Amino acid sequence: MSGGQKTITWTARTTDTYYVEVSGTINNVDGSFYLGNYTLSAFEDTRFLDRHSEERNSATQISPGNVYQGAISPWTNQPTLANTVDGGDDLDYFQFQAQRGVRYNVEVDLGSSEGVEIAIHTAFDGMAKTNDGIGNTLSWISPSNSTHYIALSGTDRVRNSNGTYAVKLNAESALLDQHAGSSDGATVVSFGNAHQGSISPADDLDYFSFPTQRGVKYMLEASLGSADGVALEIIDPSETSLASNGGVGTSLEWLAPANGIYLAVVSASPQVPDVIGTYSLNLSSDITLQDRHGESGTTASAISFGNTHPGAISPETDRDYFSFSAERGVNYSVALDMISADGAVISIENSSGDTVSTTNGLGTGLGWTAASTGTFFVVVSHSAQAAQGIGTYSLMVEANTSLEDRHLDTALGGTPLSFGTVYQGAISPQSDFDYFSFPAERGVEYTLDLTYGSATSVSLEVNSLDGGTDSGARNYGESNIVKWTAPDTETYYVGVSSSPKALEATGTYSLKVTPDTSLKDRHPDSSASGTPIGVGNAIAGAVSPASDYDYFRFQAEKGITYTVGVNLGTAEAIRFSVEKQNASFSASNFGLENSLEWEAPVTGEYVLAVSASGRVGNPVGTYHITVTREGDARPPVPSVSQPTPEPTNEPPPRVVIPDNTALVLESRVSHTGSIVRVPVKLNKAQGVTSLGFTLNYDPDALRVIGAVTGSRLAADSFSYDNYTPGEVRFGFAVTKGKGAGGTAAVVEFQVVGIQGSVSPLTLSDALISHSSGDPLTVELVGADFRVGNKVKGDGDGDSRVSAMDALLAMKMAASLVTPDLTLDINGDGVITTEDARAILNMARPS
Repeated sequence: MSGGQKTITWTARTTDTYYVEVSGTINNVDGSFYLGNYTLSAFEDTRFLDRHSEERNSATQISPGNVYQGAISPWTNQPTLANTVDGGDDLDYFQFQAQRGVRYNVEVDLGSSEGVEIAIHTAFDGMAKTNDGIGNTLSWISPSNSTHYIALSGTDRVRNSNGTYAVKLNAESALLDQHAGSSDGATVVSFGNAHQGSISPADDLDYFSFPTQRGVKYMLEASLGSADGVALEIIDPSETSLASNGGVGTSLEWLAPANGIYLAVVSASPQVPDVIGTYSLNLSSDITLQDRHGESGTTASAISFGNTHPGAISPETDRDYFSFSAERGVNYSVALDMISADGAVISIENSSGDTVSTTNGLGTGLGWTAASTGTFFVVVSHSAQAAQGIGTYSLMVEANTSLEDRHLDTALGGTPLSFGTVYQGAISPQSDFDYFSFPAERGVEYTLDLTYGSATSVSLEVNSLDGGTDSGARNYGESNIVKWTAPDTETYYVGVSSSPKALEATGTYSLKVTPDTSLKDRHPDSSASGTPIGVGNAIAGAVSPASDYDYFRFQAEKGITYTVGVNLGTAEAIRFSVEKQNASFSASNFGLENSLEWEAPVTGEYVLAVSASGRVGNPVGTYHITVTREGDARPPVPSVSQPTPEPTNEPPPRVVIPDNTALVLESRVSHTGSIVRVPVKLNKAQGVTSLGFTLNYDPDALRVIGAVTGSRLAADSFSYDNYTPGEVRFGFAVTKGKGAGGTAAVVEFQVVGIQGSVSPLTLSDALISHSSGDPLTVELVGADFRVGNKVKGDGDGDSRVSAMDALLAMKMAASLVTPDLTLDINGDGVITTEDARAILNMARPS
């Protein structure tokens, strides 16, 4: 009521006919009625007219970017009035066609309304999202391509929602889902090109398909747009996950396990708070890792020896097969040059698929010796030991034919030996046996001489085909020289095999067999067929083998005294006896004395038996024996232990000492099996500060045992090697002292040559530094080495008896060095100070 005017404001809750009722009222003061005339007028405010449907079926079509006017009216926030004659609160529906992934922003510009509730509804499933009456906007991402609805209504969060508004729908089409969410409609990738996409909604999955080649590395790289992060994943056609970045980072590398079609899936990253946004995907490949070689023997690549074969280990399950034809005994070297990979497993497989050798991933090379002839395979595979097992490599296989098996594995098929000839052989593979055969004569001592090439040692055994342990000999895989005496005259066989004690069981060697015929059994083992010996005559013989018996027959007269005398050759002692069975007569020296005197009890034929003495370590050796009668002059018996060299018209070898700085060798002589030391002497070497050189020798005559520094070289800089047969190379060493002479080195040899052979000793490749710095001319003086017996009293083999030989005898007498019977002057079988004194007398000028 204002100034006698009464006004009522009312909002129609339904569309219907309404009535205005005007009536009087009672005056509360006196109880009378107000009476009089009035004027009635009505006005309508059409701003609140309900322009939009209350139901989805007739919702107003809304287009993104346009503004639509509307009003919330009526609004009482009384849900109980709904579906009554009073009518419910106003609800305005707008309809639009949503696209999956697009973000839709609903903006409401409030007019007279103080606030509204904004909601998104689906066609059937009800409400998708609401702002719950808070604020004037609502942002929503469509999960599918379908019709959706915007519902605007009042809210109890403000005093009065009745009023006008303007609504606008905005669509962010950059988030439109452009790629299928399953493998069926996956986008085909173009390598090297960028593919635009978006993660929207949050559960969006974008599928991309691409063809693969086994072993190739594929790189997924996502460039982020508005998205804060993405998850990258590789799956196979059955949608099994093969690789993923877990939403960390923007890249993913993957090695294709096979040729085929695979899928890349881009999805929301669980590592970032806001997963919605755009991205750009690029797929590239690294074909250097492409699998070029077969996975089995049937698809293996053929190997060309000495040529490189590029390959790649990719993926980890990759196995690259290479085939080659192997020959028994040949050593094959497999080498990998690691390029981008830093390790791999190298294996050798036979045609049955069995692994016969492998590196187990340790190292980049494999040496293997074929145990049989056939097709084999080199297999290169991933190594768990490698830090970078995936990558490229280059393979080379080489064959060492020096290890080819030249000799049969059976004794009956053994290679026939010629004495003194060197035969090359190889133990390859380790199970290899090489057999040789030769005719042996009873009692003859055979020297089986092994020279090692690439093998560090071999086992050697000599025996007859059906011989026992007592009839043969062996080196037990250690010694390179075996001396063996044939127990019978027949064919014997030499078996060479790998040594269990060798550092390198397989490798090359050479074999030479030399007989010593001085030990040949010349006399029968039967008393009935003994060799006739004339009284007063000397006859040569040998006890060989140790079981040998030599029988002699001679006539003796009753009552005459006879003396059996023995002059020992190489034998240390022998046992001999005289017997006359029908007279029950027997006399013996029991292996002790060198003579036996006895009287014949009857006239007749007597038997003289010679055998090994049990009193010495080595009973085998030569001897001369004589039978003399009392009163007969005994003829001289020649000495065979140390024969004096036959005189020649030529003067003995002498060393011509040069006038300038020189390295000098002296000639030497020594018998087979002995040890000889060869010094390298300096001449006029004042001012020499360092030197190096090579000593050359005949490996068929000498074998190097070792070398020691001489008096003029410093031990800490001294070095040598004798890896090449026939050469001893001395490294560059610093000299010590200031004298003009002295020795640079002393080389110790074992004599392996044939008796009587002569070979040169020479020097070469000399390199000498001088304190003056000026060029220095060095003479190299060589010498000869002869295999033969040394002069009595000559210990060092220089063909002269000197005070040095006497000093050597003193060392032998004191057991400081191995005895040499060449220095046994008095012939008592031992080296004593008396021998040293005698040698010193011999060395004095006459």
